[in-house]
Amino acid sequence: MAHQDIRIGWIGLGEMGLGMAINLQKYLSSHSQHLTVWNRSPGKTEVIEAQGAVVASSIEEIAANNNVIFTSLSNDAAVEA
Repeated sequence: MAHQDIRIGWIGLGEMGLGMAINLQKYLSSHSQHLTVWNRSPGKTEVIEAQGAVVASSIEEIAANNNVIFTSLSNDAAVEA
């Protein structure tokens, strides 16, 4: 897979996930790429969106448009939501 073919999605922007996603977005921005993110609480996406990330409207959108997906979820209930 060529470097340009990698599309990265991130699900979960809580206490730990947001910091990791921001670092990944900074790296991707330096390579003219972007991270696609989704969070149950949409307000938490504003910080990373301002840094160039794309906010997906659903988990299904993340799955359909990315070939690498990270999750950072607090518990089983968050996974099932």
